[in-house]
Amino acid sequence: MDAGCGDGEWSDISATIGRGDFGEEGPVAHAPNAILIVGASAEAERVIDLIGRLPAPAAVLGCLAVDLDSERPGTRVQGFTVLNTLENILLYHDRVMGAVLAVESVEDRERSIAAVLGARIPLLPIVDASATVGQDVRIGPGVTVHAQATVETGSRLGMGVRVGPGATLEVQSRIGDGCSIGSGAIIGSKARVGERVLIHRGAILAESVLVGPDAIVEPGSCVLGDIAQGERWSGSPARVVQPRPHPELDGA
Repeated sequence: MDAGCGDGEWSDISATIGRGDFGEEGPVAHAPNAILIVGASAEAERVIDLIGRLPAPAAVLGCLAVDLDSERPGTRVQGFTVLNTLENILLYHDRVMGAVLAVESVEDRERSIAAVLGARIPLLPIVDASATVGQDVRIGPGVTVHAQATVETGSRLGMGVRVGPGATLEVQSRIGDGCSIGSGAIIGSKARVGERVLIHRGAILAESVLVGPDAIVEPGSCVLGDIAQGERWSGSPARVVQPRPHPELDGA
C-alpha cells in the first residue's frame, strides 16, 4: 500500500530544522515581525501562547475567522482582534510578512492552506520553544509543533502538518501534507502517514505502520497494522470500523 508520502514530495517544500537552528534557549522563531494568524478558536489561543514563548516573539497583526459557526470578526482572541474571514484573506497579502495556521481539523487546515497560498502570502512553520526536535528533521511550510511535542531524528513533516501538545514522532517517521496529530499521540519509528490523515489524541501507531491518505484513527487507539486510504480505525488493538468509501479506487 502506498501511504502517499514518498521521498520525492519533501525536497521542494521542506526547510531543515536541525540542532544548528536551535539556540541555548530553544528554537529560533520561524516568523517575521508581522504575521497573520489563520483561525480564531481554541487552536488560535494555543498558537498565540506558542508565539509568546518563542525566544524572539513575532508581532501579530490579528486573526482571521475560519469556522464561522464559532468564530466572528470583531471579537478578540488572547487580546488580538479577529480582523476578517478567511474568504477575505486577499485584503492582507501586502500587509503581512506571512501567515501561521491556527486551525485543528484536517478539513480546515486544507482550506486554509489553499487560501493562504492563493493570496500569495508565505505560509510559515512554527515550533514551540518547549518542543524537542532531533537532528536532520525536515518540516514543510505551515507546520505547527506544539508545546512538549517531540519530533525525533530524521523525521519528515509535510506542508501544514499539526503536531499537538505532547505528541511524539519517533525516529524517521514521515507525515504527509495536511495531517493533524492529536495531543499525546505517538507515531512509531519509520511509520509513514499519507496526506490529510487525522490521528486523534492519545492514539498510537506501531513501528513502520503505513497509513493511507484521508484515514482517521480514533482517540486512544493502538494501530498495529497498515490502514488503507479513507479508512477509520478504533480500539486497542485497533480494527477498521469504517472501510474506505470508494473501494473501486483500489485498482487506480
